[in-house]
Amino acid sequence: MDTEKFDYFLVLSEVLNFTKASQILHKSPSVLSRQIASLEDELGFALFIRDCKSCTLTKAGAHMRNGVENIKELLQKLIAESKEIEAGRWGRLSIAVPDGEANGHYYKLFKDFTDNYPNTELTFTAYKIKELVKHLNDNTIDIAFSVSSNPWFSSISRPEYNHINVGVRNDCLYLPKDHPLASRKAEELTLSDFRDETFLVLKWFETNLDVGPTVKTFARHGFRPKFKMVDDLSDLIVSLQNRQGICIGSNRLLMYSDPQFKKLYLSDLMQHTEIIMWSQDNPNPCINSFVYCVKSYFQQHPNFAKRDNVLDMLI
Repeated sequence: MDTEKFDYFLVLSEVLNFTKASQILHKSPSVLSRQIASLEDELGFALFIRDCKSCTLTKAGAHMRNGVENIKELLQKLIAESKEIEAGRWGRLSIAVPDGEANGHYYKLFKDFTDNYPNTELTFTAYKIKELVKHLNDNTIDIAFSVSSNPWFSSISRPEYNHINVGVRNDCLYLPKDHPLASRKAEELTLSDFRDETFLVLKWFETNLDVGPTVKTFARHGFRPKFKMVDDLSDLIVSLQNRQGICIGSNRLLMYSDPQFKKLYLSDLMQHTEIIMWSQDNPNPCINSFVYCVKSYFQQHPNFAKRDNVLDMLI
């Protein structure tokens, strides 16, 4: 069915005069009359009661007019929404952070995005580092927060992934508050002062203690401590509480503000560049909108990505 005939129908149903309707449509009265007659034949019922050049709507015609107007309005809305989807201004974006980390310090960035793209829903999830590549490849994650520091980044640094810098993450040493060295200042200590300690390591984070990042951190200082593998962050916290070891973490861990533990920012621990990363093959158009928003936010807040103090989690 030719949808243009419904446009003729709506115009004629409004003015109820073939001559006026023809002038509005820039068609001759005879062409308009044939189009309306053709529409009525296709529908199988009369839309108008004709009287010379004037006409009135039949009951069926009046009902059709209301319905067609609603359909046209719905179609226009559908087209507008589809354009928003195509432009990346409508949809859903899955954002992931490493398991056990708190990225609440990005709430202003997320709020800025939702203010500018209110029709895009943000969903958040946690991932284990060794599973990140899988999630990026199968598009179950659209945007992932990670770090660009090696050796962590070496396993996920691939040409098919894009990334931009979004901040700074500081490593620190977590130990029980009553630990003998907990009262010392961080600048008075180095990792060598903890060479006899047992270090707790998450299994999902570091599966090979011979070549993993924790071992390499200590190797730079000429020793290898004792290690104890724990299953998850809950086990890590319980082990710390029960004095079964200490651990290296960052100022992004969920346990950061736990008063049971002392955080020491040793000078020989690493500082990492935080990034957001995404797959070039991900077809979600909302990714481009998010990246654009992040870059715009950094232009307006140039110190955001450069922050390096350990208090930003408390702000």
